[in-house]
Amino acid sequence: MRGILSMDPGGHTGLAWGIFDPTADISGALNRGIDKGSRTIVGDEYEQITAIANIWIKFFRHCVTVRCLPPERVEFVSEDFVQRPGSSGGKEGQSPIRILWGVEGYRMGRAAEFAGRRGSEARVIAPRVILQHPSLGSGVTSKRLKEYGCWVVGKEHERSAYKHIAVRLGVIKKIPTS
Repeated sequence: MRGILSMDPGGHTGLAWGIFDPTADISGALNRGIDKGSRTIVGDEYEQITAIANIWIKFFRHCVTVRCLPPERVEFVSEDFVQRPGSSGGKEGQSPIRILWGVEGYRMGRAAEFAGRRGSEARVIAPRVILQHPSLGSGVTSKRLKEYGCWVVGKEHERSAYKHIAVRLGVIKKIPTS
């Protein structure tokens, strides 16, 4: 089993998460996922960064302490928003990038603070965000999301986050186990 939290950063950030069997086909893994959920995070960038980081921490702890997953089997996946050359985008265009790296910086800072409090012998686990190119999610159609049981009505960014979970499960399935 593998815990995955996925993020589609932006003006409204979509999150999706769950615990999935990466050995199953993608449809089976997503349909039978446990502790599955999604949420749209709104607010200014600072509010979103804090909310997302706190949801991640809660999800990670739940996976490790309640569901007994090894920490290295809990992943944070995000769409890697890339600004196109020649496009200024202004603050609106930069928002997904700022939120993504704000969340990562917030997580890293909390891990460093925790390690400092607990002493150098404490094991602090802060897995890096796995970045996926936005176009990878486009291969997961609306029809497929519905088949996977991941269609969230009226929540485009949550659906996008589920697409990136499907993509990540496909990548994991191809990784040799030996």
